[in-house]
Amino acid sequence: MSFGQTSEAKYEEIMAEGKTIPTVAQTLAEEGDAAYGAAHDIVAFASEKTQQWLTSSEATYRDADARIALMKGYTLTYTNAFLAADEALNELSTRLGREAIQNVMNYQKSALLAADTLAGAETINAFVDELNNTVRVARAQQAYEQNTGGNDYTAFIQNPDAAAETGWTLVRGTGNNNTNAGQHYTGDAERRYFDSYNGTVGALNFYGEQRIEGLPNGTYAVRAAVRTSGEGAFLFTANGGAEKADTSFVEIPFQTYTYFDEEQGEDVTVNATDHYGAIWEDAFQKMNDGTADELEMAIATANAVQGFGWEWLTIEGIEVRNHVLVIGFTTDVARTGKDFTGTWFSATDFTLTMTAEGDNADWTGPIDGVESIKVNNLATDGIYDLSGRRIADAQKAGLYIRIQNGKAQKVLRR
Repeated sequence: MSFGQTSEAKYEEIMAEGKTIPTVAQTLAEEGDAAYGAAHDIVAFASEKTQQWLTSSEATYRDADARIALMKGYTLTYTNAFLAADEALNELSTRLGREAIQNVMNYQKSALLAADTLAGAETINAFVDELNNTVRVARAQQAYEQNTGGNDYTAFIQNPDAAAETGWTLVRGTGNNNTNAGQHYTGDAERRYFDSYNGTVGALNFYGEQRIEGLPNGTYAVRAAVRTSGEGAFLFTANGGAEKADTSFVEIPFQTYTYFDEEQGEDVTVNATDHYGAIWEDAFQKMNDGTADELEMAIATANAVQGFGWEWLTIEGIEVRNHVLVIGFTTDVARTGKDFTGTWFSATDFTLTMTAEGDNADWTGPIDGVESIKVNNLATDGIYDLSGRRIADAQKAGLYIRIQNGKAQKVLRR
């Protein structure tokens, strides 16, 4: 141990009971090959490399935290994603989806174990993203295979209910939030929705979109629950092309609500922004008719039986021709061409329905539709850098991974 006297305290700190290095080492020793499940070899590799560094002449107390962070990248961040992928591998029945997951897991494991040192956060995060994306599309592949004769493709949208932001590209712009809670149309205070606010009328330019890949070609309808405090808020769809002309905008209607005021003895019309709304009106009518179900009763009684201003908006006749669809929402006048006259708007609970089939000859599902994880492109023979990108040749100095006959070999070019 070459930390020196000044580093003894640091060494005692990082090797104390409950800390990462001793905890991982103890788990590996006590549970053997069963430790960390399918990620055993990856965790063991990270532990071994960290221990080797600790006993090397290069170890200093100043670098200890950084080295432990690298180890945690393997034993926590990557291991969790790897085990989740392994769980999906055992859960799914789709052959193409399982092959895609297995190929990515095999390739990544080979690449990590072939290196001389632990990879940094950039590589680990790139591998985690690839694993998560592969699992997502594999699940979509299974949904597609099991959806024979069906038309509901909402499962292809990530977080259609705004439960998390994963899958969405959100540009807050001049807004204050990406999502909010407390005024969902169901009255459930915990349910989130996309929402942003700027107190200056017309200043809000909030934008959100999701690129949905691996859809069968056809004609679709997108529906979402929406509300707005003014004109100039839009839902939109696009076919995935680069041209702005590919985008179709549909404005969120600014709602009003008319009721009979007994004190005034006449009908009164008010703006239905964060009160009332078509979704509430329908549920309220059914409650009065005695035909409301449990959900409709919750909607009707939300916000002291006044609702929260929500309505359903549907975009129909959407043509998907390249297995890609982009959906989104915005008040950005630079995109929509219409000034926003409000201060906030909200959207949630997106659905995607196929209304007519298209040309899907020679297409077997989402695995074919997403270039980044085509089965035939995974773990094929070739040369890769440590970020997992396949390259034509190792021209620059550095460490590379050569995959040959399903096995990985490290190559150092000087």
